[in-house]
Amino acid sequence: MTLIEYFIKSPRSFFRYLSLGGRYRYYLKTLLQNNIENAGELSKQILHGASDEICFQYKGRDIFMKNEPGVVYYMTTGIRNLEQLVSKLTLPPRPLVIDAGGNVGLFTLFLKKRFPEAKVIILEPSESLNSILRKNLKPWENDIKILPKALTDQTGTVQFYINETAEQTNSTDLSAVTPYAEGADNILKYEVESINLESLLQEHQIEKVDLLKLDIQGGEFTVLNSSIEQFKKIDALLVEVSFISNDGVKICGLITNHYPQYQVLGEVKMGADILFRK
Repeated sequence: MTLIEYFIKSPRSFFRYLSLGGRYRYYLKTLLQNNIENAGELSKQILHGASDEICFQYKGRDIFMKNEPGVVYYMTTGIRNLEQLVSKLTLPPRPLVIDAGGNVGLFTLFLKKRFPEAKVIILEPSESLNSILRKNLKPWENDIKILPKALTDQTGTVQFYINETAEQTNSTDLSAVTPYAEGADNILKYEVESINLESLLQEHQIEKVDLLKLDIQGGEFTVLNSSIEQFKKIDALLVEVSFISNDGVKICGLITNHYPQYQVLGEVKMGADILFRK
């Protein structure tokens, strides 16, 4: 009998399992199975919500993350999927990469481990995520520029929506945040600086980008559709394509006109991380 079948037959056991002790054992088991080295202490921190930020050890490295409801998933499945995704990338020895939607910096962390001489420009408009991102990437701070801006189709300012219960889903598009928020009260609205791709390349005097990674929670089509003239400077695109809305189909149609080669590198909820090449 599986655990799910057991809970269906005995629903009271499900609620007992979700008691503090049951949740602690679940966290501990899950973290240990995924090679999180300080699993015991970490399970207590997550359970009691003692701080807004946690630090966990993964493969001998300290990694910082927000202590939010989905943190166990992000520390385990999310980390593993991201590490595997980066392992599939083929880039020059000294690539120039733009990481739009940097979150807490884990894509760039794994990228720098695989390509130590990579130069990276990161865009992340969330103030709280930005501070964590800087901690995670401190060993490579000389090779990385962190811009507290949103990549959009305009340079100036835009409204930015923050999901307090899961900042992985922050976006300039409110409709992309709402499905993941536990009620409208958990969505905060801020005005943040924005920049379009043309201005970004001009300001940093960039003539060639080896990889543009775009994971901006629903804003991908808007950015790409306004940046077609810049494609000549970009060798490859790594885009999180979501099929929750019609934008996923539109993104694939738009990109494949310019980048006919493509490969699915990883699955995400209702979508995929797709690498597009010329």
